[in-house]
Amino acid sequence: MKSWAVLCLITGFLTGASASEPYPVKPLRLLVPFASGSGVDALALVLSKKLSEKLGQPVLVENRPGAGGVIAATQVARAAPDGYTLLLATSATHSLGPATNPKLTFKVAADFTPVIELATAPHMFLVPQVSPAKSIRELVDLARKKPGQLNYASSGQGSISHLTVEYFLATTGTEMHHIPYRSSENAAGDVISGQLDLMVDSLVTGLPQVKAGRLRALGLTSLTPSAMAPGVPVLSNDLPGFESSTLYGLYGPKGLPEAITQKLNQAVNAVLLEKDIKNSLTQLGAEATGGTPQALAQRVKNDTDKWSKVMRDRRIVID
Repeated sequence: MKSWAVLCLITGFLTGASASEPYPVKPLRLLVPFASGSGVDALALVLSKKLSEKLGQPVLVENRPGAGGVIAATQVARAAPDGYTLLLATSATHSLGPATNPKLTFKVAADFTPVIELATAPHMFLVPQVSPAKSIRELVDLARKKPGQLNYASSGQGSISHLTVEYFLATTGTEMHHIPYRSSENAAGDVISGQLDLMVDSLVTGLPQVKAGRLRALGLTSLTPSAMAPGVPVLSNDLPGFESSTLYGLYGPKGLPEAITQKLNQAVNAVLLEKDIKNSLTQLGAEATGGTPQALAQRVKNDTDKWSKVMRDRRIVID
């Protein structure tokens, strides 16, 4: 009995010592599911620098592109939950992915610990200058007058631009024909020329076309107007509750200790207030969000539920 009591005492002491160890005591890895030089990579580099200053340890950015972000996400999901391997996730990995790909190698709720929502980036509904539609209401009226005759472009099957228009069609009870492209840049030319009637694009690539007079912006997909696109109304003015945006979030593996999660959350919330971060987010057409781990988890769940419903209601099958 004495030996058992001593063993319990030693075990408790060691456990307590481990739990009270300072964090972090070595460099952190921040995995990015996109290639070096991308907009998300630029955000990761600035975030890692500022986070290093807050935590007192280097935060090393590692690019792991491929498979729509699955490679990086899977690596983090399988990492030790010690706070030294983190993921800069996007909608592609954590809300669109689960809604469009039933064969994912991970489950968001089961395999990750949410830390914080970094930012959100709305999209723009864009039409050619020759379009008779000068507002969202006029676009809906036009689509109803020509059911199935209008064509819209997207940056690919299952992309946020694809599902956002399908969400719009489901909401308005209209029909358009989908023309997928490899990227929004490839699609823009055919919309500008008037060969296609509509596309949804990010502020980063869409706004310059609007400012140059090549495309007309009918509205933003955020619930509130954006300072980055002054004068552009939101679709929710005419379609209450309509919202679609790209999300950027920070995750660790499942089982990340609460103390570590909270320390990271507090550090990043502070970082998001800094000018350098806001400038990097502007280059992504995004605005800082911040908040709690619970808020990120709920946001991702809501988005996944929404896109899954769009997939079902519109009978979309991704090859």
